[in-house]
Amino acid sequence: MRRRTIITAGVAGGLAIAGAVVAVLLIGRTPRVGIETAPVADQLTDTIERPDTSALWKAEALPWPTFGRDGSRASDGSGLNLAVPGKALWARNLTRLVEFPPVVGGGAVYVNVNRRGTYAINPKSGRVWWWYRSTARSASSPAIDGQRVFIASFDRVIRALRRDNGKLIWRFRTGGPVESSPLATGGVLYIGSSDHRMYALDAATGRLKWAFRTGGAVKAAPVVVDGRLYVSSYDGGIYALDAETGRLIWRKYFFRLPRIFDSFYASPSISAGTIVIASRAGKVRALRASTGQKLWAREIGGQGYATAAIARGTAFIGSYNGRLMALDLATGAVRWQIKEPSGIAGSPVVIGRYLYYSTLGARTTARRLTDGKSVWGVALGRYVPASAGPTRFYFSLGKRVIAFIPRGGDETDLRRLRSRRLQLKARQARQAKAKATRQRSNRQPARRSAPRRSPR
Repeated sequence: MRRRTIITAGVAGGLAIAGAVVAVLLIGRTPRVGIETAPVADQLTDTIERPDTSALWKAEALPWPTFGRDGSRASDGSGLNLAVPGKALWARNLTRLVEFPPVVGGGAVYVNVNRRGTYAINPKSGRVWWWYRSTARSASSPAIDGQRVFIASFDRVIRALRRDNGKLIWRFRTGGPVESSPLATGGVLYIGSSDHRMYALDAATGRLKWAFRTGGAVKAAPVVVDGRLYVSSYDGGIYALDAETGRLIWRKYFFRLPRIFDSFYASPSISAGTIVIASRAGKVRALRASTGQKLWAREIGGQGYATAAIARGTAFIGSYNGRLMALDLATGAVRWQIKEPSGIAGSPVVIGRYLYYSTLGARTTARRLTDGKSVWGVALGRYVPASAGPTRFYFSLGKRVIAFIPRGGDETDLRRLRSRRLQLKARQARQAKAKATRQRSNRQPARRSAPRRSPR
């Protein structure tokens, strides 16, 4: 009996120890979520060149402060009066992949570089003002708001940096890698995470305001329009939330096969009350933003990872099979389409009267919005190609950020130049015609007048 008691006690003790070990392992695997103030060992800020603070703090205009240009994520820069790129103003080699485009505002250009960190660049000279170093992967654009720049990466942490010198203000740890591009508006920072959550943080302090849990990873950039937040998830759902409280307003799930959900990497984009989004199963859908009602759907022939650009009543979308389509926003009818020899993984961008996009074959192209005719191209770039300010372009092309000035100035200058050229050609044509007339008259023999007959 005593032996059996000892054995029983030993087994019980072993089970208790095993349970404690399992508990420790489980606790260790529980993600830490929340505000952190401790410094990070592998992130340091280098001030390469002292910034022109007058430019940083007085130039408050934010022509392209976030991925997709604004909270709609429509990448609609059609209001910028820019012709196609002309001369390259400067090129900055950042040695690692720049997958997402820079943001522009406050007199500086900010860009995330994979496994290198975040750079602030002088938009006039291309010189680096400061560099926030990081070894984490990055697949998003920064966001500018007031005196802060917000960045996120695969190390699960969201950071707020000082805009003028890159010093860390606060950091917030999520439960998974972050690929979502942040959006700052109304004093709130919105961002998704692979831990299935959508976060709203106080932009000044990093404190959590609310978090909403979806059924899958949130890699898409959130959209905020008219007090509502829209976000897509890998669970096949699109969610509409109250931006202030995180309360669910509506959600819609989509299937790629019967009983098998679709999934979304691309962000929604919104224009005129219509949401457009492409899925990984190769279908683009349009929904009514107020209710989530499906308006139309169209196959795009390949996986859709690109966020649609929307401008002038047209949605522009690319897919992994190389097809680029211009679709009527109201009906989904095809206005024009082209087929590239390699896939389109990055989101297209509208700047002025042209659509810019890159292909996985390392080619960036500009096409006219109206008919898709190619007007410019360069053998660089693979993903989201560009952003812009009032007077120049900033392209993310492979490992480089390159600033271009428009060909012939802006569109107004270009129209004046074309008008002057037409006037010059007309004047030259008139002069040539007059010269030809003179030459013909010189070649003709002079007519001799008939002799006068004397009267009899």
